[in-house]
This record gives sequence, C-alpha cells and structure tokens, in this order.
Amino acid sequence: MATVQELRARVYALCRNKGITSKELPQTILAYLVLFGQEFGGDPAHTLSLMEDDANLTDISIIDNNFRKSINDLISPNLKNDLIFPHLIEVITNITTRSIGVGEYALTFILKDYKFSYGDNDGSHPKGATEVKKDNSSLKVVESTATKKGLVDELNEKYFNGTKPGARDEKDFQVHLENVTDAYQQYLGYFTDLYPGVDVTQLAKDVANCYTEKEEFINVIGKFALKRYKEVDGWYNIFYINPKTKEVINIVDVNDVDGLGLKFIPKFKRGGSTQAVADGHVDVKF
Repeated sequence: MATVQELRARVYALCRNKGITSKELPQTILAYLVLFGQEFGGDPAHTLSLMEDDANLTDISIIDNNFRKSINDLISPNLKNDLIFPHLIEVITNITTRSIGVGEYALTFILKDYKFSYGDNDGSHPKGATEVKKDNSSLKVVESTATKKGLVDELNEKYFNGTKPGARDEKDFQVHLENVTDAYQQYLGYFTDLYPGVDVTQLAKDVANCYTEKEEFINVIGKFALKRYKEVDGWYNIFYINPKTKEVINIVDVNDVDGLGLKFIPKFKRGGSTQAVADGHVDVKF
C-alpha cells in the first residue's frame, strides 16, 4: 500500500502536469483521496493511477461540437466506475477562488490533453485556448478600453431619446419602439458609435428586419456579441458552467447555438454600473 508521502508526491506531480501551481489544490486532493478511500473502500493509489493515465480521460475531440450536458457526463467510464473518483471530482468541481470558478479545475482531470491556464485564457489544449465562464457571464464586443464608461447612455439619448434597445421588460421595449423612426439608419449609427472599429452593417440590417419582435431582436444582438467575443479573445471553445446544477455548455461553433437554450440579456444602459467590461456587452444565461 502506498504511503501518504508517496501519494503526496504523485498528486503534486499530477497537478503540475495539468498546469496547476496552486499549493492548496494538491493538498485537498490528497486529503480526500485518503478520506474517500476509507469511506468507500477504494484504493487511493489505484484512483491516482487512473488519473495519471491519459487513456482514462475523455478525448479532447468532444469539444469539437457544441453540446449541453452535465459535467458528470463528460467523465469516462473508467473514472466514473472507480470507487473514489466520482466523489473526488465532485469536490474538485466545487473548489473556487476569487478568480477561478466552479468546474475550472475539474476539467483538467476529465479531458485528455487539457491543461489549466493562469494566463489570458482559462485552459489550453492542442486545438487552441478555452474560456470557462459561469452562468450569467458577459460577452464583450470590444475591449474594455475601446470606449469610455457611460457612452451607451449618451448614445441612447442621441439616437432614441434616452430609451434603451433590447429591453426585456415589455413596457420598456414598447417605449423604445416609439422612438424608432428609421430603424436601419438609427441602429447603424448607434452600433457604429458603440462598437468603434467593428463592421456593424450586417448587424444593423438584421436588427432593422426584426426590431419590433423582442426575442428575435435580442437573439440577433446576443449571437453577434458571441461571435465578436470569439474574435476579440481568440478562443477555440468556451465552456459555460452553471454553479448550481453543474451543467456545462460547450460552444465551438458560434453560428449554431439555437439548440443550447441560451438566454441573452443585452446591456444597453450603463447607469451607475462599475463593471469593467465595455459598454454594449451582453450577458448570457442558460
């Protein structure tokens, strides 16, 4: 039977191999390996051997298609059938810090060739970079420094008499419609000013064709923001993880998201918000 010292050395080596430099995470993994071994009758050394062998991880090709599923459904049969791993990965999934969200660590122990990243992106793999966001995160259309805070409020006054586009509240949406007299020209000017350097011609055309239909209008804006977010940050795929349900949405094809159950919330009013993201961003929930 492996000693605790031997297990500790292997756990630290495994975490380093996954790109994780945290001192706390390996200690937590070690403690729960031993605890769950006692509680569920498994062998911590055997579980660790499974985790060390990439053949037991889910192939990274799974991210080549959009999907929505439980994080547990991403776990390979070899790991899922182990006596300890399902309990251990639940603990790892729930470990968060100020900058690391639910599931970010866990993905590195589930997906083959996937490494945790402390840099501009949250993960990396042979296909590129991965962003990992929690439910109700923001899609940025331009960099945060591209425009001043409060610009969107000025543009609402300039183009729509102070009303905001994309309101989910029906009364606010209808009030905005009363201030649209030339949809294409107004929205073209609005988005051109809001998103400097971005070609918004097609966006203005699409919006002008559906601006009286609330959900259709909002979805056009949301899909545009998602495409721009990928262009701005250059990720290969993005994971959205619901902290409560542990459900995961993977998006690699930003042109095919209708079946994922995304709910877009355009933020076309700054008000007193101090959020660092640039004006005109879109929040996404599922």
